[in-house]
Amino acid sequence: MVDHVTLLADSLDMVRTRNAGFDGVANYDDFVAPESWAPLASAASDRGLLFSFQVNAGFDSVRPREVEPDSCCRPTPFEPGRRELDWAAEGTRDEAMRLSASRIEASFAETLRLQADPRLTNAARGFLLVYVNTFNEWHEGTQFEPMKPAGDLTHAERAIGYHNPPVGDYRLTALQQLIRQVL
Repeated sequence: MVDHVTLLADSLDMVRTRNAGFDGVANYDDFVAPESWAPLASAASDRGLLFSFQVNAGFDSVRPREVEPDSCCRPTPFEPGRRELDWAAEGTRDEAMRLSASRIEASFAETLRLQADPRLTNAARGFLLVYVNTFNEWHEGTQFEPMKPAGDLTHAERAIGYHNPPVGDYRLTALQQLIRQVL
C-alpha cells in the first residue's frame, strides 16, 4: 500500500500544471538546457510545485544524408552545442562523445543543485527525483544503454547514418561515476 502518489506533468506551463492538479513538473525535452533550469525551478516553487529535470546525453538524430536543396527538411542540430558536426572529419566522434559526456555531468549536477536549494519547494518538502531521459531510440542518439563502438558498425549501419562513438558504453559509464560520487 502506498501512502502518497506524486504526479509530475511534462510541461513548463506552471499555471496550467497547477490548475490541472499536478504536483509538479518534469520536463522531458533535451533541448531545454540545464543552464535554463534555475528560473523554471523558481517559477515552479513560486506556485508551490515540485520539479525535476532530467539527466540527459543531449540529442543526436540520424537523419537523411541527402536532402533536396529546395526541401523544407532541415537537419536537427547536435545538442549540446546546437551545431552541425562534420561526421566525416577526423575527431568528430571524439568531440561528440566529449560534448555528450559534458551534458550528462552538467544536467546531473544542475538537477541535484536545484532540488537541494533550501529556497525552493523540493528541499522544503523533502522531495528528490533524478530521472534519466533515455528511451532507447537509437536513431535519436539519446540512449544510455551501451551502443556499438564505432569500429564495430557494419557497412549497412554506417550507410543509414549511424555515427557511434569510439567507446560504446561511455554514457552509461559517465552516469555510473556521477551516481557513485553522490552515494
